[in-house]
Amino acid sequence: MNRSESAAMSGRQEGRLDLLLERSGAITRPVRCAVQPPLQLSRARYDDPARPDEPALTLIHLGGILAGDRYDLRIVLGAGAGARVTTAAATQVYRMPQGEATQSIQIQLGAGSRLEWLPAPTILFGGARFTQTTSVTLEPGARLALLDVLVPGRLARGEVYRFDRYAARLEVRDSAGRLLLAERALLDPCRHDPTAAGLLGATPVLGSLYILGDGVDAERSCAQLTQRTGELSGLSVNLGAAVLPNDCGILVRALGTTASQVHTALLTIWGTLRQAA
Repeated sequence: MNRSESAAMSGRQEGRLDLLLERSGAITRPVRCAVQPPLQLSRARYDDPARPDEPALTLIHLGGILAGDRYDLRIVLGAGAGARVTTAAATQVYRMPQGEATQSIQIQLGAGSRLEWLPAPTILFGGARFTQTTSVTLEPGARLALLDVLVPGRLARGEVYRFDRYAARLEVRDSAGRLLLAERALLDPCRHDPTAAGLLGATPVLGSLYILGDGVDAERSCAQLTQRTGELSGLSVNLGAAVLPNDCGILVRALGTTASQVHTALLTIWGTLRQAA
C-alpha cells in the first residue's frame, strides 16, 4: 500500500506540489509541475506588464485543512528564472478533535533567480492544531519575497485565540548549506495568553514579509520605509522593519485587527520595495 492509499483509508489528505521553473531563452517556463489533490495549480500567466517574461501561478486548495492532513510543497527555480506564486483564497485550518495537521514548504532558488511567494492568509479555527515548516536555499544572487499572514480565528464571528496550538519554523541557508536565518514560533493560547504585554495584544493578526537574498540592500530598504512612515500610516496597521543577520535580507512585520488590512499593507510595502529590488 502506498502513502496515497494509506491516507485515503484513514481519511487523511496528503496534498503535494512539486514545481520546477527554468529560464528558456528570454522566458521563464514551468518544466515540471506535479500536483496531488486537494491542491491544484493554475496555468502560468504572463500578465505583469513590468515583467512579461516571468509567469504568475495560483495555487488552489480544494477545501480546508483537517486533522491528520499533510501538505508538502516544493518550488525550485533554475538559474536566472523568475516567478510569482499566490493562492486563490485564504487557507482555513479547521477544528481538530484529535491529532494535528502539518505543512512543509521547501523553496530552492538558483543563482540570480527570483521568486515571489505571496499566499493569502492562514486562518486558525477554534480547536485547530497546525505546524508549518519552511526551508529556503538561496544560491548567489537569488532573491525571495516570502509573505505569511496568520489570523487566529474567524474574527468576524468573535472567534479569537480559540485554536489549540500553532507552531512554525523557518530556516534559510545558502548553497553551501550555511545557516543564514532561523526563526521559531509557538502559540499555545491554553498555556500562554497571546494578548499579554509584549505579544499580540489588541492586534491579533500577525503578518511577516521576508525579502531574502545576498543582493538585498536591507539598510536602504529600511530607510525607504522610514522615509514613508507618514504615507504608510494610512494602512491601519502597526509596522516594524529589521535588517536580518548574515546580510541575508530584511523582515517587515505588521500587526492589525483584520486579515485584509495586514495582507494589503504588506503587499503594498512589497510593491514599493520591489521597484528598487
